[in-house]
Amino acid sequence: MWLSVLISLALSILFVNQNRLLTFIEYRDNTVDLGYARYRGNRTFPSTVAYLGIPYAEPPLGELRFRAPIPLNLTRVSELSNGVLLHINELSQTRKQ
Repeated sequence: MWLSVLISLALSILFVNQNRLLTFIEYRDNTVDLGYARYRGNRTFPSTVAYLGIPYAEPPLGELRFRAPIPLNLTRVSELSNGVLLHINELSQTRKQ
């Protein structure tokens, strides 16, 4: 009986550690490439990566306020990124200028 308990305990420990290792390998590179820019996500939980604030349209500032969204200026984003990972605040600051 003790042998079966020890075997099941050892197998459960191996399974848990293997699951953690696979999670780490799967999420260690938390970047997403949209074709015009690459964004780094936030690892909020061990197996969850959040990609917040990725723009889908131009910010609703000035005359764009309370209007239908206009497409994102991909040229501006591509020039700003220049192959580097972007932080969302950089895009917001260039729009205000």
